[in-house]
Amino acid sequence: MGVHLAIAVSGTISNGPLTDCPSITDEDGYFYPMVFPNATYQTKGVMDNEWKIEDIENFAPRLKRLSATCLKSSHVSAHMGCTRLSEEVKALEKGWRTNTK
Repeated sequence: MGVHLAIAVSGTISNGPLTDCPSITDEDGYFYPMVFPNATYQTKGVMDNEWKIEDIENFAPRLKRLSATCLKSSHVSAHMGCTRLSEEVKALEKGWRTNTK
């Protein structure tokens, strides 16, 4: 079992986060459809907006809770390459991988 980190959701159904993270959601509280700039979704990517590392760090308690259960994760994967946002996010992903095994 693995953890799939998603901070953007494209498609006809838009999903919001389970944690408060306003810099990576739109005005209605839904994830943006893209992580990186995209001609189809202009200004609707996380990178098109002023995202904050703190909002991505808000996912950590959920991952720690997962690792505290009897269910152990074998990996963390990044939806749409979201961990390429910055070196800070890459470092978070490495820590999450360690904490979920």
